[in-house]
Amino acid sequence: GKTGAYVLPLLQNLQEATQVQGRISALILCPTRELAVQIGSVVHNIANSVASKRRQNVMVMYGGIPLKPQIATLADYAKNGDTLDILVATPGRLVDVLTYYQSEGGESSAKDAAMERRLLDAMDEKQGGSDVSLSLEQLRMIGLD
Repeated sequence: GKTGAYVLPLLQNLQEATQVQGRISALILCPTRELAVQIGSVVHNIANSVASKRRQNVMVMYGGIPLKPQIATLADYAKNGDTLDILVATPGRLVDVLTYYQSEGGESSAKDAAMERRLLDAMDEKQGGSDVSLSLEQLRMIGLD
């Protein structure tokens, strides 16, 4: 019930939004892989059962399995210019992917480094004694529509 309550408005917003090819439109962070799998399954089922203009692309990314196939799937979305509508990920695996792209697998830029820093800061509960979070405007700047 709770996952559906969050996912239905998200899917509606994705249907109404202008799609940016080769981008991730929404990111759902989950603390554990079990929760990521559970949420990913619910998101996938709801996305496929709701009548929509187009099929929603959903990917679940978590640790405990090899990194390379997950990176290959992300690369396929980018190579084909497809939009990954919803990425459900654990923080550790997301950091692994960002680190991979910066160290050996892909292009690195100042914008990518800034995005990684903001995501890491937002995932930390405290930094320097104060709460750190991402506003909607900061998410737009990062490119997570």
